[in-house]
Amino acid sequence: MIGNTMKEMRINKGLSLTELAEIAGVEESCLRSVEENHILYPSFEFLYQISPVLGVSADTFIFEGAKHTYDTHWDSIIMKALDQGLSTDEYLTLLKFTRKQETNKLQRPISHKLNKTAKKII
Repeated sequence: MIGNTMKEMRINKGLSLTELAEIAGVEESCLRSVEENHILYPSFEFLYQISPVLGVSADTFIFEGAKHTYDTHWDSIIMKALDQGLSTDEYLTLLKFTRKQETNKLQRPISHKLNKTAKKII
């Protein structure tokens, strides 16, 4: 994770959390949150401020974050979809439809309760 990598680099440079935050011009609390993995994806601006102090490019952290979030199972899903001729537009339409269905499922119990309450009032 980005925070683990950042902490390791900071310690290897012999910097305390306070020193790194001060030199980079970032809030110590923000840096601590990243290092403790409370913030998994810090802003690009944050990475660009921290990286030169640690002697690396911001890309180092971006790549590190991508390494841990990449799910290889997606490769097979994408290949199956491509093999079956699914286009990008069709996929996006399916995704929107699925999200709408999930939203409707979440809203149904609430509207059902509201209808019951309304019937009691009337």
